[in-house]
Amino acid sequence: MKNKLFVACIVTTIVAIFVIVLMLFGNNNTEHDPASASSDNQGLNITDALRFKLDYESLNDEPQHTNLYVPENNRIVYLSFDELMNFIESGTGVFLFSRPECPSCRALIPTLLQVAADAQMNIHYYNITFDRDEHNENYVRILEALHSYLPVDTQNQSPEDEDFDESIKRVTVPHLFFVVDGQIISETMMNRHQLIEDEDFDGIYEYLMEKFLPVQQVLQSRRSACQEC
Repeated sequence: MKNKLFVACIVTTIVAIFVIVLMLFGNNNTEHDPASASSDNQGLNITDALRFKLDYESLNDEPQHTNLYVPENNRIVYLSFDELMNFIESGTGVFLFSRPECPSCRALIPTLLQVAADAQMNIHYYNITFDRDEHNENYVRILEALHSYLPVDTQNQSPEDEDFDESIKRVTVPHLFFVVDGQIISETMMNRHQLIEDEDFDGIYEYLMEKFLPVQQVLQSRRSACQEC
């Protein structure tokens, strides 16, 4: 009996140590990219879909933000900065600049997620907030890569300024890009878009479906070709 009790104590101790080690290891190796996730979700080991849901729904019930519901099975895929640059250079699909605090983003997201679900396509997501606020090296590289598709920066300079420079650009949100093999075939800036202002969600759905269609056809064609191989 004493031997059995001794063995049980040893096993319990080993299991407890193992759990503690796992917890410490997990905490020490959890990476948080402030450019692609809100600070509220640091350290959470969750899927991208749930991470996105938490990022956006965490602002519900705050007076300055509209409430929205994000389905748990949404088709959001978070991009790191390197993944974003690779996507711009050679990717095929849709990527989105957005941030949870943006009113136009919050108005757009439910319909955008419905379009992605119906089109059976992922939306590759990059939260531009940190890079843009810091105007860091990552942001400069994004501006260079997408220069011809971005609006003139009128946030940090005014057209009335004598030294106003139209070559200075800014990433606005929400901004969607539709890409095939690194070629941007279309893009749309939805910040204060008339459809958003009018709360014409049926119109937004139809508009976005048209934007998704060319990329969707490319992806479907490639899937069919792979199945035939």
